[in-house]
Amino acid sequence: MQPQSEVNINKDMLLMNIAIPAIYVDKQLNITYVSKAVNDCFNKLQIDVGRPISSFAKTMFNDDILEDIRMALETNVRIEKVVSEGDKWYQMNAVTATNGSQNIEGVVITFIDVTNTVKRFNCNDNTEQLQEANRQLESFSASVSHDLRAPLRAIDGYAKIFIEEYGDKVDDKALELINGIGESTKKMQSLIRAMLSFAKYGKQAVHKEHVDMVKVINNIIPTLNSENIAKIQISSLYEGYADEPLITQVWTNLISNAIKYSRKKANPLIEIGSSIEGESVVYSIKDNGAGFNMKYADKLFNLFQRLHGNSEFEGTGIGLANVHQIIKKHGGKVWAEGVVGQGATFYFSLPIDK
Repeated sequence: MQPQSEVNINKDMLLMNIAIPAIYVDKQLNITYVSKAVNDCFNKLQIDVGRPISSFAKTMFNDDILEDIRMALETNVRIEKVVSEGDKWYQMNAVTATNGSQNIEGVVITFIDVTNTVKRFNCNDNTEQLQEANRQLESFSASVSHDLRAPLRAIDGYAKIFIEEYGDKVDDKALELINGIGESTKKMQSLIRAMLSFAKYGKQAVHKEHVDMVKVINNIIPTLNSENIAKIQISSLYEGYADEPLITQVWTNLISNAIKYSRKKANPLIEIGSSIEGESVVYSIKDNGAGFNMKYADKLFNLFQRLHGNSEFEGTGIGLANVHQIIKKHGGKVWAEGVVGQGATFYFSLPIDK
């Protein structure tokens, strides 16, 4: 997910110009607009204006789509997922739409046919497909590093030059727009760095050893909590059997999140502990911060999905996805519990070395 402040769109502009399969749903979850391309894409479905989205969603998807749409309206974030209809697969994007006063009026749902891509990765020769996917990922990472960063730096540079050369010749509104360009390029550069880190951790080999978790945490806390934003309590922690650089990244992401989401509290408190459960060691990071709605708990670790917009808490939606893929590579699990306004506890497990 991405913070909706970056992707909100004007409904009237969309309805005039959209040329892809799209459905507009109001805040009561009723369909109020269907693009012409929808009938070409889903010619077997009856998708009519005035009907509730549930009558369409239950035909094409399971009930999860309704929860996703409500989530987009409630949390102001963009939803991305792959869904199917018959033998076709589509990438679905749900984005809140605003009026001229920037008030949310509903959700725009668009569809992109990704059937061929899905079929390529479901062929019998999975090993060959995986190798090809890895090669494409490496090529993409190199492209992102060099081909996309350069124009972003140029855009940012031009914006700064404009302000320096013409800042005193334009009105405040023009300056605000130019500054917005600079801020947007910085956000994009941050997102690119996060994407590259996700790609790096995804292909990095795991070299397990016995790791002193207390030592790892004590090494990173001075940097993460340099301004003493939160009080951090560490109980005696069991030793972990893990790749130390990778598990350090896990602790870094989870502790920095706990500090970030509890910093608005009067007395931020973070508690770190561990326990033995069956054949695994379970580690926990508890905070008394913003918390989250448990009905969205299964979405926390998905790539680009966030439950808070950048106006509340900055982020890219990749940190927890990194945590998930690293722990999964170790043969462990990661999950979370939370209450809105009362805090959250994140857990991850690591198999015990036998």
